Amino acid sequence: VSASGGDALDALKLAPAISIRNNEISMVGGEATRVLIDGRLLQLSGEELISFLNSISADDIKKIEIITNPPAQYEASGGGGIINIVYKKGRRNSWKNSTSFSYNVNKYSFVTLRNNFSYNKNKIQLNASLNATRGSLQNLENSTAFFPSSTWKVKVNSKDTKKSNSVRFSLNYLLSDNIEIGGQYMGSFNSPFSEAPGTTEFYNQSNQLDSLLVKTEPRNRSINSNVYNAHIITKLDTLGRKLTIDFDYFDYNNELQANAVVNTFSPTGDFISINQSVINHTNQKIDNYSIKGDMQHPFNNIDLSYGFKFSSVKTKNRLDNFNTITGIPVLDTNLSNEFEYKENVQGFYMNASKKINDKWSLQAGLRLESTETKGFSETLNQTNKNSYTKLFPSIFVSHRRNDNNTFTFNYGRGISRPVFRDLNPFRSYVNSNVYSEGNPFIQPAFIDRFTFSHNYKGKFITSLYFSKTTNGFGTLFSAEPENNIQAVIRRNYYNGTYWELSEMYNVKLTSWWKSQNYAH
Repeated sequence: VSASGGDALDALKLAPAISIRNNEISMVGGEATRVLIDGRLLQLSGEELISFLNSISADDIKKIEIITNPPAQYEASGGGGIINIVYKKGRRNSWKNSTSFSYNVNKYSFVTLRNNFSYNKNKIQLNASLNATRGSLQNLENSTAFFPSSTWKVKVNSKDTKKSNSVRFSLNYLLSDNIEIGGQYMGSFNSPFSEAPGTTEFYNQSNQLDSLLVKTEPRNRSINSNVYNAHIITKLDTLGRKLTIDFDYFDYNNELQANAVVNTFSPTGDFISINQSVINHTNQKIDNYSIKGDMQHPFNNIDLSYGFKFSSVKTKNRLDNFNTITGIPVLDTNLSNEFEYKENVQGFYMNASKKINDKWSLQAGLRLESTETKGFSETLNQTNKNSYTKLFPSIFVSHRRNDNNTFTFNYGRGISRPVFRDLNPFRSYVNSNVYSEGNPFIQPAFIDRFTFSHNYKGKFITSLYFSKTTNGFGTLFSAEPENNIQAVIRRNYYNGTYWELSEMYNVKLTSWWKSQNYAH
């Protein structure tokens, strides 16, 4: 109810154990989390994922499944668990249309208009929605870098304009009592504009202002994505055997033009020189193909499921940098780049669950994934390949002590793969003193997760979580004091352990008032 009139990101902000910070969605344990739509993985992360979730109406969502330790039928990627967003399908033998208008109040404010239509009658199940958002947000960023002889303070106060449209259409048809076919399309079309004025202040050892850089950088962007799905669900018998086949295609295109001018000023505000003047044209294109098969195969004393998924992801990223310090754009080949990244994953799994008696139940699974990656920098004429095959076990044990107390334990192993930005070896300069570069030799990290929980009457849920990360990688900020240069680099640099104790309290205060409280 609290997210009514909002988007999927608003709903996730209200979900327990979910944290959204710096364009990253994470849950208990602090690792980045993968997002699925109706059980189908989105090949997006960071800013791209946030933008896509902003296009989904919260009123279209039936439920959000938060799975801290996914079983074997889910992909092993995503060391922080998975979030599955399930769409509403509409009531049987009915149709419904709803229109909503919302106004979000902030420093600049924005408005959203949504229309949702559902039809569910006889053999046809149809859903359609249209959404449009217009307005602006304020974005504030502050950071400080300390050098032996100076301190840098960076401040950004930006007005980011939202201009987005999205559409969703799904259709399912019952060919017979045992066969259902269907498809879904989701499109998101965004044209955001941002003004990103920034100031970098340089202080000497006496903490006196020496000089400052003032940056103006209007950014025009075009972010478009399309998700296509076709599926068939076949019930093989009356015992519950069911085969599901999914074909998915996803494309994403992100274009940016940024005109950046950085001027150097004295402490008194007098102009000294032009530090940097450039125009950046960037284009990122992602194509993802996948086919997935899942078989539910119950027996008299055990429920068995098994399946496969083959996926192929291709990412192209191009940057054209033009030096405009003379007033005439000149292509700078040293700061321009083209990088192509391919990733193929073949996965197979088997999962078994059994209710041993009225008190004990058990589920165990094993997933095998084989991964091949290839990164090619046309600018550096450098190719890097990687290939590995790994096993990912999982186990779940539940003990119902009595009507009031239930204990559960689960263990799972996952993988965190580097994205193309982490692997691109090209060096990109923010200004003459700050650059960022990827590392093509980064290896995946592996996460072993353990969770022990106690549920008392459905009101008090106590959970103890522990995870161990092997060969972890991430972003490091490195300084070169002799040159007054700050570098943003990527490395495999740690093995880590993490533990967390959480408590959730659910209470029904009245017939119309429920309260959910979470602490960790």
